[in-house]
Amino acid sequence: MVKWQLFSGSGSEWDALVANSSDANPFQYYGWGIFKGNYGWQCVRLCGLDDHNMPVAAVQALLKKIPLFGTIAWLPGGPLLGFEHSDDSAAGEVCLSLCELLEKEHSVTYVRFRCHREDSGELSYSLEKYFKRPGAKIDSGYTSLITLNKETSEINAAISSKHRYYVKKALVAITDWRYGAQDALYSDMQSLYSEVMEAKGFSSLPSQSLPALFKAFGTQARVCAGYKNDKAVTACLMIVNAHHACYLLAATGSEGRKLNAAYGMVPELFSKLKTDGVSDFDFCGLAPANPLAQGVDHFKRGFGGKTARYLGEWERATNLAVRLAVNFHVSRGKLG
Repeated sequence: MVKWQLFSGSGSEWDALVANSSDANPFQYYGWGIFKGNYGWQCVRLCGLDDHNMPVAAVQALLKKIPLFGTIAWLPGGPLLGFEHSDDSAAGEVCLSLCELLEKEHSVTYVRFRCHREDSGELSYSLEKYFKRPGAKIDSGYTSLITLNKETSEINAAISSKHRYYVKKALVAITDWRYGAQDALYSDMQSLYSEVMEAKGFSSLPSQSLPALFKAFGTQARVCAGYKNDKAVTACLMIVNAHHACYLLAATGSEGRKLNAAYGMVPELFSKLKTDGVSDFDFCGLAPANPLAQGVDHFKRGFGGKTARYLGEWERATNLAVRLAVNFHVSRGKLG
């Protein structure tokens, strides 16, 4: 039987705990809780222990009180269920006890969690006893995973032939690549992202979110960028913790698109991450059912990763009306 305890340690201690789970991801890192606090979410961190006081689960739950709904709980990337002593067959009971605790201690009326454990029959079977799949999902649950703790030649050999062609062209055109957590890189990332968002009609998003994200994650937020004539033409933002890295977002300006710069950036990024001791790389999402995401999916999948499906999204509500109302708002992009 799992025993849930409130986590009272430091941010670095929490992230060290998260790193010990095979389903570690940035949405369960301490910084994500800090970041979401800027948008009205209250963060509660809990650790689930077995009878020998060994961790079998952990979660960073985001809580928000919403008029007419009551308090809802959103658990992006969690709960974490990939610890050494975790039991897949008990996942349902572990998650149920967590939900009951949130309902009792925080008056939660609705819980939605999105687990980043890779799906299996045992896990799904265990959860389906107690939870429903949401009517409106936030994402597909698919991603592309790449193992970096092998020879660079082996990593490059897995890249599709068409991608290798564009990589070669990009690396001829762009030779200045920079990586790190410096303010100058953050500024260049934000400028490129602003350019892309403004072109898509979302001009307010970068100024609101990126500086807060950089501040919340500190040096875990790392940028890789390519420069032409000392001007950034492509960049991506990683969240790195221990041996895990997640490709959170990327932006390529108009000049960079002409040079296929984003293709050249990925092998450069892999090289930098390997130097940092990263072995597990997550492209952070695919969207096979979204026609608008086909280009992005093609780009990510062409680098030879394993297409994986997470255990994904599940929900529990105290009444049907709340469940339907939350799913209605999710369908309009109001939760995430």
